[in-house]
Amino acid sequence: MTKLDVRSVVLTVLVAAVLLSLGGCANTPPVNIAAEETAIRGTEAEFSKAAAAKDLEKALSFYAEDAVLLDQNEAIAVGKAAIRASWTRMLAMPNLALTWAVDKVEVAKSGDMAFDYGSYNMSYTDTSGRRKVEDHGKYATVWKKQADGNWRVVLDMSNTDQPAPQPAAARKAQPKRKKR
Repeated sequence: MTKLDVRSVVLTVLVAAVLLSLGGCANTPPVNIAAEETAIRGTEAEFSKAAAAKDLEKALSFYAEDAVLLDQNEAIAVGKAAIRASWTRMLAMPNLALTWAVDKVEVAKSGDMAFDYGSYNMSYTDTSGRRKVEDHGKYATVWKKQADGNWRVVLDMSNTDQPAPQPAAARKAQPKRKKR
């Protein structure tokens, strides 16, 4: 091959690569970030309504099959079966009331991933049945757009704003010091 032939081949390959990459870009529709944010907010509101109604099946429908739940005071729940078990325990709490609201949604420029965070309020009756427990905190959710166009939770995490319980030793009264 001559020097001219090598240059022609390299130039042809470069032009083809550029044209192919431009063709791929032309076929990708632009993402309407504002519309996707609105969709996430609406989906999150429906998810919260399902939880408030204690509708286990509806609540689980918002999770992807391989989702991960990082709930407080529980082991990591991976997959819908483990998430079902976690939600079943929570929904069985006496007099449970649970709601949450979105503070912020951020959608990736690609339009296929998003996250949101916000605050939650939860109350229930303790195991003695005599004391109402109230909790409020924050959550973060990672969403992935599915092949069918619907958004599903792939990572769900929450934690309380309540202070951690003090160790038993710290709760005991300090011994009185002798006066001198």
